[in-house]
Amino acid sequence: MTLPMERHVLVVFPHPDDEAFGVSGTIATYVKQGIPVTYACLTLGEMGRNLGNPPFATRETLPQIRKEELLASAKAMGVTDLRMMGLRDKTVEFEDDEKMVEMMENLIADTNPSLVITFYPNYAVHPDHDATGRAMIRAIRRMPEEARPTIMHLLFQMIPRKL
Repeated sequence: MTLPMERHVLVVFPHPDDEAFGVSGTIATYVKQGIPVTYACLTLGEMGRNLGNPPFATRETLPQIRKEELLASAKAMGVTDLRMMGLRDKTVEFEDDEKMVEMMENLIADTNPSLVITFYPNYAVHPDHDATGRAMIRAIRRMPEEARPTIMHLLFQMIPRKL
């Protein structure tokens, strides 16, 4: 499978496992095609609820475990430019909007992507996902139209139906 050629792909998700459900194959394919990929992970997912049964982690040890999982995932996808942005899990939605937009603007300025992969606000199941996508959209909208990268959104929609 070949994906469209891109100058650079910027992936921005709030949690260390967000890339795993939906776009890890896409990311790995871009890497295999020789396209630079930067993955910016906003938190270490340190507030994850599943500590195992029996527990394999505590609240104190979970951040290091999640960091190791993130590093392993990046390695498996072939991503060498992994950026851990240092925000706290479950608080991204409470970060100052302008601070979040500036973080996205800085990532865009630093990587000059032709494609951005992130969540679509209000269809992303988690407040941190929504806040991440919202900040990226605002950052891209501030750019001159001709300079804007394409944005690929990951979204989830519940469609009620009778079985």
